[in-house]
Amino acid sequence: MRDEEYKLARVRWEVGQPLLPEHFLAQEEAFEAALRLRASFNGLPSYGVASLRWNTGQLNEGILALQSLSAVTRGGIVLQVPGNAKMVNEFALDDAGKDEVTVYLHVLKEETDAKDIGLYKGEKRIKRVVRQLRLSIDPTTDDEVDESLKIVRLRKEDKRWQLVKGWAPPLLLVGPNPLLDWLLDDLDKLLPGVQEQLTTHVVQDTMLHPSKRSHAYRVLTELFQVRSMMDDLKNREVYPHPYRLYDALRRLYAEACAYVGEVPKGYLGKNPKDRLKTYDHENPGPALAELYGLLERSLKPESTQSTHERFEYQNGRFILQLPKEAETARELYLLIRRGSDGTAFSTNGLKLAAPARLATVRRLALRGIPFEHVVQVEFAHALDADIDWYRVKFKGHEEWLNVLNEGSLAFFDTPEISEDAWVSLFWRV
Repeated sequence: MRDEEYKLARVRWEVGQPLLPEHFLAQEEAFEAALRLRASFNGLPSYGVASLRWNTGQLNEGILALQSLSAVTRGGIVLQVPGNAKMVNEFALDDAGKDEVTVYLHVLKEETDAKDIGLYKGEKRIKRVVRQLRLSIDPTTDDEVDESLKIVRLRKEDKRWQLVKGWAPPLLLVGPNPLLDWLLDDLDKLLPGVQEQLTTHVVQDTMLHPSKRSHAYRVLTELFQVRSMMDDLKNREVYPHPYRLYDALRRLYAEACAYVGEVPKGYLGKNPKDRLKTYDHENPGPALAELYGLLERSLKPESTQSTHERFEYQNGRFILQLPKEAETARELYLLIRRGSDGTAFSTNGLKLAAPARLATVRRLALRGIPFEHVVQVEFAHALDADIDWYRVKFKGHEEWLNVLNEGSLAFFDTPEISEDAWVSLFWRV
């Protein structure tokens, strides 16, 4: 909360005193100061752009023309177009002479009458005044300007002016303005796929380690919160403060780090420059963009999808339709879950081959695709501890070529590995 003084004292009224405009202006000032102070008690910055709409057709032609606006300046001036303010200009972006511009909204000191605003056309006896607002790329203020507010940064790409990703002005709300559309659009593309893969991973992956499963559920919980927030702002007109979105993404990132076994960026480092960007209300864009990039990296498909698939038991055979990832894998492992008493199953008589080759391999007493037991693999994984790993020596083997041609891998059941056994193929690409 900023250390700021508020003119809260109301005007003292006495019988018989002369009524001057200054009295009413001071009373208005006291009311406005009380509202600003009350708003500051919610603990969040209470200034910036709430809603904003511009003419898209004119923007495509290089003209920034605001059609509606609701905002509060840092000094507490409440602005609404139309309402208590009107635009005095449209801004020709090409006249700036550069491909990237930051546009400011200047609140002029000189007020004007409200007769041109439709809201007040029926009022004939009351004279109202409204603020005048001017668009400019000049951040400096002159004697004509009361206050200024950054509202948008645009870049010309392929002959069209577009929002600059990773930048945003001070905002009061996320949703009723296009200023964070670049982030919301990217989240809409990323999060549904992550949720689908994680859900499949948790529900179907029976070999997932309990701790890994727990972390996945926690990621799904935070994912639910973020997606619910986005659903609310798009479909129910429930708009969060940008800090709320930042905080939700930060919590999701923290859980994603735990899930993939990483430390959050810069958490253990001593250099403040290496740490996660903190929320900056003057420009929340960089912190939000950084969080999105970290989420995209931590929750990329290879981090959230299973890297193994279980064999199906069919008429005395275990059969697996070979996943595409397994076809191009650099390492393959046969995974066999131990019995309920923790005893490993014997693999005597287990021969890997293409389904069409199984009978021939058994009849001619061929070895099939060889494999060997690995006491401990040399890489991190998320699977349970009651699994035995067998490295499949498939490279260059003739039987493996038959597997690739048929697209399936199989083996006959054995006295120990029968219908109820859990056997999977694990791959590393």
